[in-house]
Amino acid sequence: GEVPYTTLATRMMMGAWWLFALIVISSYTANLAAFLTITRIESSIQSLQDLSKQTDIPYGTVLDSAVYEHVRMKGMNPFERDSMYSQMWRMINRSNGSENNVLESQAGIQKVKYGNYAFVWDAAVLEYVAINDPDCSFYTIGNTVADRGYGIALQHGSPYRDVFSQ
Repeated sequence: GEVPYTTLATRMMMGAWWLFALIVISSYTANLAAFLTITRIESSIQSLQDLSKQTDIPYGTVLDSAVYEHVRMKGMNPFERDSMYSQMWRMINRSNGSENNVLESQAGIQKVKYGNYAFVWDAAVLEYVAINDPDCSFYTIGNTVADRGYGIALQHGSPYRDVFSQ
C-alpha cells in the first residue's frame, strides 16, 4: 500500500509542495504565452542597400539638404552612377521631392515616429534621437551614407586648442 498522511506536518509539507508546483507551472505557462504572442520588431532593412531595394516603406530626407544633394548627385551623375543611389533618388524625388521629403529634420523624425516612414539623415542626430526617445520607437541601421568628421573652430591662440586637439 498507500502511506497515510496522518500527521499535520506531513499534510502541510505536501500542501506546500503542490502549491509550489502549481506556481512554477503557472509562471512557465504565462511566460510562454507572453513570449509567443508578443510582436517583435524585426526589420528586413539592415542597410541603405536594403532600404533602396524595397518600396513598401517610403523614405526621404530634408529637401535641399546636403544629404538630398548627395543622393541626387550620386543617383544622376552618369560618370558615377550607382544603382543604389539611382533607386534612392527615384524614391526621394517623387513628385519633385515633395512626397517623401520634409522641410526640416524635426518633421522627418516626427514622420518616423507617427507613420510608416524611414528618414535618411545625419547619423549623429539620429543616434541621439534613438537613444533619448522615451518610447524606444526608433532604431538606426548600421552603415552611413558618407562618413564625415566634425570640426570645431577656435580663435587663434585659444587656451582650449590643446584640450580639443587631444
